[in-house]
Amino acid sequence: PLGDARKVRLTWPKDVRASLTVRMLDDPMLSDVWGERLTRIDLDVTARTSLQVTVERYEVIDEDEA
Repeated sequence: PLGDARKVRLTWPKDVRASLTVRMLDDPMLSDVWGERLTRIDLDVTARTSLQVTVERYEVIDEDEA
């Protein structure tokens, strides 16, 4: 994540194939907001009638604080 943005974890069923498409941003107005590139996650759902994707905040717990 950029700046102080929080990390997130995306999950979906293991039998759904995923691939990444990276697009570099050359427009300063976009890259000032999104960073130097965008990464798209493509999920192959051709054999499915439904899909659940979960987005959750990802936190690393410092063991010294636990």
